[in-house]
Amino acid sequence: GINAEYGDVRAVSQGHIKALELEKPNQRIIVSNPDETSLIDLAKMIKNLFPDWPVSLQASENPKPSQKNIVDNSRAREVLGVQFYELETTLKEMFDELINLGLVKKSQ
Repeated sequence: GINAEYGDVRAVSQGHIKALELEKPNQRIIVSNPDETSLIDLAKMIKNLFPDWPVSLQASENPKPSQKNIVDNSRAREVLGVQFYELETTLKEMFDELINLGLVKKSQ
């Protein structure tokens, strides 16, 4: 399946600001949650968080399982002091905001 790492924009921006403040040039620091998540797992999380909303759980991914990678974000935590958000928290707050702004509507 298709897997990717996700990071809350608040944590990513916190990491960028702190890197600028510390003047740490030419260093690679990963600002992402450590675990990969598949698209179908994201859909399942959203369906669980918003059970009254229509969320398709049909897999449109490659049925072959892919190797999961674990991202080492320890330098972001240790060097930059980034505090990461749980993926479910990020999804809930993001979709709550999309709903509140009227950008996502229930289909009839």
